[in-house]
Amino acid sequence: MNDIEFASLLNFVSAAGILLIGIATFVFQSSGLLQLRFMKHAFGFWLGQWFSFTLVWMIEAWGHFHNKTVDLVFSDVQSMLALGLCWSLFRGEEYQWQKPVGFLSLGTLVVVLYDTFFALVIVPLSNGDPTFLRYWIAPSEVLSAVAFCLLAAVFLLRYGKVALPFSIASLLYAVVQRPAYEAVFVAPEGSQSIRLALAAGKAFVGCTFYAVIFHEAGHYKPIKIEHPSTPNFDFVGFIVRAVGTLLILSLCGTIAAWTFGPPDAWHLLWSAAAWLFGVLTVDAVLSVAIQRIKAKRTPNGVPGQQL
Repeated sequence: MNDIEFASLLNFVSAAGILLIGIATFVFQSSGLLQLRFMKHAFGFWLGQWFSFTLVWMIEAWGHFHNKTVDLVFSDVQSMLALGLCWSLFRGEEYQWQKPVGFLSLGTLVVVLYDTFFALVIVPLSNGDPTFLRYWIAPSEVLSAVAFCLLAAVFLLRYGKVALPFSIASLLYAVVQRPAYEAVFVAPEGSQSIRLALAAGKAFVGCTFYAVIFHEAGHYKPIKIEHPSTPNFDFVGFIVRAVGTLLILSLCGTIAAWTFGPPDAWHLLWSAAAWLFGVLTVDAVLSVAIQRIKAKRTPNGVPGQQL
């Protein structure tokens, strides 16, 4: 297994780990939040996202299964599911599944037809010109960036500043994905560092999502563009959920490095883990500081009543 395949394997491990943690959470979570219809659908969209990610990186990690068209299709399906997650959290208690499922099904059909037609008709006529490959992946890049930026915005609007770590993680992942599309679909040579950054980004997004999603929001009515009030920040619960997810993913990555990795895999893995843990710690500290400042500005300790 070469360096690029190993970096792809780490992406697969991160995606599969987040998916399995989500399935276990869905099955064993005692929180009443998952009894809410919109939250149950939101969690379903989340699991669908990571199932798509897992398939993409399984194809990338095992060379004899390589099919760039299938990779791109599942990448776009993941983005459409992320939009479904955004809509369900945005609508809250008034969420109805018929409208988003209809629009997402139509959107998915359009992007799948575009990906397939371009791959079967246009790309073979390009004579290896990378410009045509960039035209092919351009809609997917835009769709993915929009989806992750909307996720960042919707979580902030629904949960307030408690969601700041997840929003930062989503925006960073959107930034890293831009060169990652180029590395996967246009010029894969020398793309190990981008793929490793993408694997770390997945872990960052996953651990902050599970830390935030079961935090109680101020309300579950449809979001209006205004500053939401949130209950007191559960710092211990946030850290336990985030670090627990991170440790599980780190263990999976360690096993992958031990089994499949090149000689310098340990150094790369622990460097990425140390960087990720440092960023997560800084975000957690900033979130606590913001909540304490907010608490001091509220009379009688009642949140949401600004002086």
